[in-house]
Amino acid sequence: MVGYWLVTVAIIGKTNVGKTTFFNAATPPLSEISS
Repeated sequence: MVGYWLVTVAIIGKTNVGKTTFFNAATPPLSEISS
């Protein structure tokens, strides 16, 4: 269970980073306002 949990967290973390990078590249002004 622990191994599965760590893998799930890693996948979600990579997905979140990918989305953040994509949105920052696609909408710089919006990301600046959000942060």
